[in-house]
Amino acid sequence: MADGRSRLGAAAFVAALSCACGGARATGTGGTTTAINTQAGGGTTSQVSSVDAGSGTQAASATDAGGVPEFAQPACTNPTPAQTATIQRAFAEGSGAFARADFGAAAQAFRRAYDACPSPELAFNVARAHGRNGDIDVALDYFGRALTPATPAQQREYIEGQVASLRAYQERLRSGIAQAPASNDALEQEGLTWFRRGLALFGRRQYPAAQLAFEQAHQYLRDHSPELFFNLAVVNERLNHFAQALEFYREYLSARRGTPEEPDILRRIRAVEQRQSQGP
Repeated sequence: MADGRSRLGAAAFVAALSCACGGARATGTGGTTTAINTQAGGGTTSQVSSVDAGSGTQAASATDAGGVPEFAQPACTNPTPAQTATIQRAFAEGSGAFARADFGAAAQAFRRAYDACPSPELAFNVARAHGRNGDIDVALDYFGRALTPATPAQQREYIEGQVASLRAYQERLRSGIAQAPASNDALEQEGLTWFRRGLALFGRRQYPAAQLAFEQAHQYLRDHSPELFFNLAVVNERLNHFAQALEFYREYLSARRGTPEEPDILRRIRAVEQRQSQGP
């Protein structure tokens, strides 16, 4: 499942940490709100939530706007005041950087928070930022840390979808072409047969034949396979069909907004536009 179209909705980051500090409420940069509430029994809990850069909606309740529950309480119990301050400051910095699309800075800030208090919640934030920055191996590592036996089912589904998307992107970078998606639908299976035929022809550099195969696959798959848009874009670019390549790259981009692939697709679009402007 692509990150930009995920069921996570407005909850770009959700993290909670237990801390030994008095009741307070502070607002950090980038729309981040840190709420510290006193629990029964004398303990306190600090819950950190943030605003999605695209929606402006705060994720502070037990369930976000997309119906995905927050993570369970992390294992970081009774941190020192210094740890609490570090986590809150780093979280605010990371959220602000993420809202500015400075994903490298966001990843560094969230990693400082994680180093101060390793927990699945903070690992999730690190993974999101590294994923958007294109650091695939690091993102996969931290998504793995975010999954625990206590992870709620919907959060697990989201994280597993992110991992699948990152691995698919990793394979596309390696091979230069998108691989066929999985499907159990009989009609889509026919389309996937043509899809795989196109992959084989592309691998043999038979680009006109690959184009025909991918176009035939499109008759069956239509909008059910964004990967097909990418492959049609690549083949048309190889054939110097720049207008068609741009059309398909933009179709693919619309399905990959807010994912690690977005900068790469934008770069490809600019490169094709430049070649197109130079003429034959």
